[in-house]
Amino acid sequence: MKKLIFTRKKRSTKRFRKSNISISKGILSIAALLIISLFINFIPTTVQAKEKEPTSYESVLVNEGDSLWSIAKEYNTRDISTNDFIDEIKEVNGLSGDSIKDGNYILVPLYE
Repeated sequence: MKKLIFTRKKRSTKRFRKSNISISKGILSIAALLIISLFINFIPTTVQAKEKEPTSYESVLVNEGDSLWSIAKEYNTRDISTNDFIDEIKEVNGLSGDSIKDGNYILVPLYE
């Protein structure tokens, strides 16, 4: 009967260290990318927060033929596009669409 002898292979510590270093570099790269992406996502938010807040709101009666566009053009005193001002009006009034009905009132933000 033949006797089987198992020998343990020596693993090179150099090879083990290299694999640990490459794993560490990978983890650091991923962490750096996550941190950078977080900063990029928060930059627009902080810029918007510094913008002027409305000084007051005006309740506007919607007449026949009025649209968010016509109301925004009339009341937009800031240096922003009409579309951006329409978005503000929609947000203030909780509107999801662009349609408004005559006879209703909407709040329009006013700025000094």
